[in-house]
Amino acid sequence: MESLFGSKIRSVKSVVIRIPFHQPVKDFRLGKERVTDAQPCLVIQIRDSEGCEGWGEVSAGPSPTHVNPPRLKEIVDTTLAPVVVGYEIGNFALLHKRMDEAIPGYPTAKAALEMACYDLVGKSLGVPAWHLVGGKLREEVSIIGWIKAPSIEQMTQQARALVDRGIDTLKVKVGYGPQKDEAIIRTIRKEVGDKIALRVDANNAYNRDDAFESLKLLEPHDIFHYEDPIREDDLEGMAWLRKQISVRIMADSFCKSAADLIQVIRMEAADIVKLSILTNGGIYKTAQMMQIARAAGLPATLGHSYSLTTNTLAELHAAASASNLLPPIESVGLLKTTDDVVQEPLDLTQNKVRIPDRPGLGIDMDPAKLERYRISPDIG
Repeated sequence: MESLFGSKIRSVKSVVIRIPFHQPVKDFRLGKERVTDAQPCLVIQIRDSEGCEGWGEVSAGPSPTHVNPPRLKEIVDTTLAPVVVGYEIGNFALLHKRMDEAIPGYPTAKAALEMACYDLVGKSLGVPAWHLVGGKLREEVSIIGWIKAPSIEQMTQQARALVDRGIDTLKVKVGYGPQKDEAIIRTIRKEVGDKIALRVDANNAYNRDDAFESLKLLEPHDIFHYEDPIREDDLEGMAWLRKQISVRIMADSFCKSAADLIQVIRMEAADIVKLSILTNGGIYKTAQMMQIARAAGLPATLGHSYSLTTNTLAELHAAASASNLLPPIESVGLLKTTDDVVQEPLDLTQNKVRIPDRPGLGIDMDPAKLERYRISPDIG
């Protein structure tokens, strides 16, 4: 079968890199201690039969839910690459069919490879990736302020610095226990005033009883929504909680796939959903899920806690055509890392980012940076 655009994938190569954080990322919630000083990422390069190249990048940690970097690279090199070489450029439905038939799961690895395909197709046609997703409804998107620190004092300092920079929506990590959660939000609310929107995220820390207690304690502090208050295996508990309190509930970890999202909708378990290219398996599937949420009347936000410019731009392209997008987006990984491997990294300190109009994702890889930060064999 002839390719839609006259060329096919000729090669797929991958490399694992590691970019230092400005400060170690620490998580001490509910007695669990994790400290990480750098961001591991998987970078994908694809080339087609015409000599064009495309790039993808996804985080491979430090969250405990991430697959470790060597395993992600192994999946790409030994399982996904063989089935997509020869793939028709631009046929994203076929690309995902081949990858899903080759191996179930591993959405992050599939997202990296698909991202590189969008980059290559856009560059080949001379159009930005959002043209391939469905168009553009907005010129820019705002970025959320992300808060997590070992102490209430440090979290409050972070909140003040972000508000002073012009941020009007803060995402605060909770899940330290209901009483401490309340102390965190009460102190931050007092510091920033009542005009700043506060979103909170417990990362599935609680059982039903503790989640309910945390929600009731936070309710008086005018939080915009509470994300993933309850264990990931208790969607019924999410639906129950939503009926007990007035605070909006956001589902993130419950929305890994379109089937998951439909179940959330059927059970009326959320007021808002959060989607992510990393979690959902790429731009193509994330855009589909955005439309499912829109049809159900649900606003959706996009984002990730850890990643670099290439992945962030991919999410901007996915956000461009979503009429139900709930800004600001939560793509904040770049605020934590000291460097990048593209020639022109995004600057998230300006609080808003323009939807790119350059071909593909809008990036040019920096070979010297890629070499400096690689921890696996050269991409070749």
